[in-house]
Amino acid sequence: MTGGLRILFVSPLDRRTVPNTREQNMADECRALGHETLSLTLAQNTARSPGAVLRDSLSWRVAHSDDGRVVRIDPPLNPCTGLETNLATGKGDGGAPSMRRLVVRWLSPLGVLRDLTIVPAFLVHALRRGRFDLCIAYGPWAACVGWWLRRLGRVGLLVYDDQDYEPAILRNRTRQRWAVFLERAMMRRADAVVSVGHRLAALRQAQTGRDVTVVPNGVPARSLLPPRGVEPPPQPFTLVYVGNLVPWSGLDVMLDGLPAVLAEGLSLRVWIVGDGSPPYVQGLRDRVAALGLGAVVEFVGRVPNERIGEWLGQADVGLAHFRDEPYRRYAFPLKVIEYMAAGLAVIGTLDTETEDILARHGCGVAVACEPAAIAQAILRLANDDALLQRCRSQARHSAPAYLWSTLTARELAVAAAVQGRHPREQPV
Repeated sequence: MTGGLRILFVSPLDRRTVPNTREQNMADECRALGHETLSLTLAQNTARSPGAVLRDSLSWRVAHSDDGRVVRIDPPLNPCTGLETNLATGKGDGGAPSMRRLVVRWLSPLGVLRDLTIVPAFLVHALRRGRFDLCIAYGPWAACVGWWLRRLGRVGLLVYDDQDYEPAILRNRTRQRWAVFLERAMMRRADAVVSVGHRLAALRQAQTGRDVTVVPNGVPARSLLPPRGVEPPPQPFTLVYVGNLVPWSGLDVMLDGLPAVLAEGLSLRVWIVGDGSPPYVQGLRDRVAALGLGAVVEFVGRVPNERIGEWLGQADVGLAHFRDEPYRRYAFPLKVIEYMAAGLAVIGTLDTETEDILARHGCGVAVACEPAAIAQAILRLANDDALLQRCRSQARHSAPAYLWSTLTARELAVAAAVQGRHPREQPV
């Protein structure tokens, strides 16, 4: 597929609250190739007060980016993302039936109905924007939008971009079953299916019988940091975590392992770069205080994407030790490639796509997501300089294969191959 295409991206991730998304990077690269893009994204509300939750559940709001290329849609029945999770990970209130908890528990199940409002809400805005040669849809509900647009003659080709194992994200069992059904149905109906990792691709092939192409996550060229050259004076061995601060990140497990690391006399510092679920973040801060790690652990907070390199460039090891959950087992963490691009060794979790990446490129170690195992991995990398330098060299050497420009061209090539095999009439 050559230049001059109109490409529609449909994504459940809100660029405002989840920066540096797969959709955002691919849309940027498509425009660099001369294509016109429009991105429809689902708003992710963060307000948790009863009034705000009620407002977000009942209203339909839309926001456009200054250049008109991104439409952020907040459909009805769209309360704060992860309300049930936030309640489960927050501090107890002695069982008191606070107004906030009552409202949250009443509205959380409406997520089942929200899934039904997303498709028509997105369709309304897509139909206003004319015809598209290609729709790249991220996940089952986005693919539903693309499928209807193709049936209505507004989209030429539909690519299902399988960026996550969606059912594992959902807590409600009805929504999980609905997600499983919709994933398989939409993958069978799409013109092509692309998965972010090899484990997820194998699962989808077994579920649907479709050929699935692997197009992983990546980094922009600016993220490839040059070697440091002459090593700076000795400094504390530095660990860095970049990304969302949520329960599956395993940061609480890592903190529990740090006293054992410090007991071995290692000079250590840990940077946690990012933000996330307020109850979980507060729990991490409380844990740092309780373990006496205040002089070791720094909560940097969220920083702009273009400044992440300032932190990665001073670190030794990147942390990607996620809890062993289905969602993380199939995930292809963008942060792992960011660490590699900065020349960091990586600590990951066994039996995950992350372990496979580290083994494929020889750029880190994978261990169980347990305090003792993580502590041993830190000490191993800190005390074996040959291993550390080998991992860092391999990371830097392997990272250029994951440039977004290359990966986006690969995804467009998948669509072009389908178009060549099964040419469709252009939308009218």
